[in-house]
Amino acid sequence: MKRFFFVCLSLSAGLLGGCSDSQTIVTDAGLAGAYDLTFVGNYIFITSSDRNELRVLDLGASPRDFVRAPNPLEPLSIPVLQRPLNLTRDVSYGTTDADLGKETAGPYVYARSAGSQELSVVAAAPEYFKEVKRLGVGGFITAFTARGPRGGGNSILYYATQSPEGATIYRMELPGPEALLAMGSEAPPSEIRLSLPGQTVTALLSLPATREAPEQEHLAVATRRVASESQGNPAFRTFRWDAVSGQVLQEYAFGAPVRLLATHPRVEKTAFETQICALDATTPAKSTLEAGAYVFGVLDESSCGQQTCSGVLAVDAITGELAIDSTQLPMQPISVGTALPTGLTLAPAAALQIRCIEQGSTGLVQVSEFQARPLVGIVPASNGQITFFDAVKMRPFDLDSTGVRIGSRTYLDAAGQTRTITRGSLDQIIDVQMVDGATQDDTYRLVYQGLLPNLVGRSLSDAALVQCSSTECAFQVGASALSQRDVEAQDTVVLANDAGACATDLTVTRTEALADGRGIAFTPSLPPDCANPVSFSFRAGGNRPFAVYSDGQGYVGRMGDGATGQFTVAGGYFFRPPGFDPNRPPFKALLTLYINRESLAPLPQRGDQFTVSTVSGYIPFVFSVDTSSGTGLGAYRLPGPVVYTEVAGTSYAYIAYPSADGVLQFNTASILSNTANSTGLVPYE
Repeated sequence: MKRFFFVCLSLSAGLLGGCSDSQTIVTDAGLAGAYDLTFVGNYIFITSSDRNELRVLDLGASPRDFVRAPNPLEPLSIPVLQRPLNLTRDVSYGTTDADLGKETAGPYVYARSAGSQELSVVAAAPEYFKEVKRLGVGGFITAFTARGPRGGGNSILYYATQSPEGATIYRMELPGPEALLAMGSEAPPSEIRLSLPGQTVTALLSLPATREAPEQEHLAVATRRVASESQGNPAFRTFRWDAVSGQVLQEYAFGAPVRLLATHPRVEKTAFETQICALDATTPAKSTLEAGAYVFGVLDESSCGQQTCSGVLAVDAITGELAIDSTQLPMQPISVGTALPTGLTLAPAAALQIRCIEQGSTGLVQVSEFQARPLVGIVPASNGQITFFDAVKMRPFDLDSTGVRIGSRTYLDAAGQTRTITRGSLDQIIDVQMVDGATQDDTYRLVYQGLLPNLVGRSLSDAALVQCSSTECAFQVGASALSQRDVEAQDTVVLANDAGACATDLTVTRTEALADGRGIAFTPSLPPDCANPVSFSFRAGGNRPFAVYSDGQGYVGRMGDGATGQFTVAGGYFFRPPGFDPNRPPFKALLTLYINRESLAPLPQRGDQFTVSTVSGYIPFVFSVDTSSGTGLGAYRLPGPVVYTEVAGTSYAYIAYPSADGVLQFNTASILSNTANSTGLVPYE
């Protein structure tokens, strides 16, 4: 077993000092399979799947450490069912004036594994810390959730099973640990509350009761159609369901399948006021969020393509409609790019270090402030990054308040070297119009007589591509090249032989779209001064001689000079800035060149390029773990589920890392946005 110790010395005072989070390294507990975690009070329960057990991290211990076994040299092991992969806990929310909307954990943690027909019930109080019941059920368990006891009552476990006929949701009341232990091998009775033929349940979530109806048992249920089923069943559903009456109360308009659900406790005040890094000064739609006012869901990418339904959405828990963001429109998904969300939690009053870009008296400056935001969403992702978002205003934190802008303009020769301008100004020659919320960080390269896509270095000996006679040559360029105007009359065809490019080019005289779907570009016959040509390439010419390339997208089109030759880079809104106007047509960039002999010297030659970079003015709160050598965090690359809690007034997130067989503690106030972090991070393995 690995063991690590660290001593902090205060040399100036000659006294023992406090260790920072980034310095504390705790005893290794031998986790093997840290796939999920949950918390009850000051204890984090973590799967150690390869050893069929749970481990318990004591957040109240000093120094923080795993709960010890009766032999204090060893960490406590809680044996459970084989290969536990998923955990949940009892949770309830206060319904009286004294505790309204306050989240309280109950006496149990529950564990299940993939493809299992068993559940482990673990007593979560320190005097127990053991499995008190192993429940056998009549099908493979696909989802579970639990409600904590109220007023001295029982805990209530809800779980969904799968059979060839479809899904079934069960309800089971569990007495306290002593009563449950006294039952011996007997199991508490379960009752079928909902049957869903042809469906599988992907997620369950116990929703908070209200002051007016403290005994209500409402759940959010997410389902998908079984692949082998007929088209008669809906492809997916997420809905609010009454576990007592068995009635579906409200369909939820996520618009896509959901694989993970989460909600939040009461947020007394949603407004946040500051003079520094306000980010979004709009007034929240609701001044107070009652517990469970919104249901958040991680969309299931596997059923509809990663790019078309990925990210996190929220719905109003009562109406079922998409939550309204700060622009008074239904929210957009909180995206993590091309990665997949691996967890989700909501953090009330989370302390963050907000570092933002603002306009100062001498230009753009970065300022920072520690802020306790009313409700923060935390989303780990498969690319190793973690995103914080504003779960009140239903939008990402935008750490750049200055909006879209031009980053730089350059004039380069074909070798990529800067051309010295002797007459004119790049500010006058290159004009870019942008749209806040649609323009992205990118660089556009406007290449004079640039190469055209899919028509570079093609073989002249391929009869399917080229057919030449004594009077003309016909080049097969593809129908799309003509319909999209990538190839036009007056374009240039450059020939090459074994010695290199030939001195004489061909010029496209006409183009023709044939009835058989081919697109043909015609030129004069091969020049006699090009001996044994072997390949050809097309370059832009005519009145649109600039091929436009984007560093982010590659070739995007071609353009000419002046207003008649301008080019629009298409794109939609990926973000809604303050003052967003949904009626304004979006585009990434509208590029215009103003070139003539009076305004620019030297004029461009073949291969020269004008470049212009655009800045989106959008910086989300994203960060990663510093896995470089020396941090001790090299294995913390793939984050999984996340939980949030406060310990002694400090905000902490805990994320399971299957890649490291460990859990990483994040002091949220120590996290620096948009960089790899090691300060404020403590691994527990």
